[in-house]
Amino acid sequence: MDKIFVNCGGSLYQYDSKKDVMDFFEDCIYGSEGSERDRYTNIYFSVKEHLNDSKRCFTDGTSHVYDSNIDPDEIDSLDESILKTHFNISKSDLLEFKANRCLSINHSRIYPRTMERYNNFEELYDDYLSKSKDKYFYLFEDNKIICFDTTADGSDKYWCEEFPIKDYEYANKWLNGEIEYGDYLNSKKEDIEI
Repeated sequence: MDKIFVNCGGSLYQYDSKKDVMDFFEDCIYGSEGSERDRYTNIYFSVKEHLNDSKRCFTDGTSHVYDSNIDPDEIDSLDESILKTHFNISKSDLLEFKANRCLSINHSRIYPRTMERYNNFEELYDDYLSKSKDKYFYLFEDNKIICFDTTADGSDKYWCEEFPIKDYEYANKWLNGEIEYGDYLNSKKEDIEI
């Protein structure tokens, strides 16, 4: 069965059928008002209009996607092509959304526009990280997660480690103090040997 994709307010969702989409957004319409209700109504009637054709992508008019609950491992190459065409979203984007949902529960994200103000991590620490009440940060850059722990003492100002984005769970564990970076490297080495 073909998945149905809906961008609502910049969040991209996946449904199993158009009926599922209509049922969900009908409930949303009844529980909302104003511009929110208008968005839900637009999606509902757009899906209803295309109930018996092959259209699989719908939007409330929002042109960007900044979040999604779609698991990149459940997307095949055809689905990825459709997402790329209609929403300019790839599997790597979906993986970053998934990693961000995991990491943002307990840690603070550093956005690219924040990083643009600094020449290096030292400046970032001195002017931004050291002044924050938060102690654990992460940054997405070039398919990597760069993690910062500002609880260092002695001559170290902070600890910083890099993880491939696919290893976001290890990054989360490192930020939570559950593993040392050496333990992560050893587990990756063991995975390669197996």
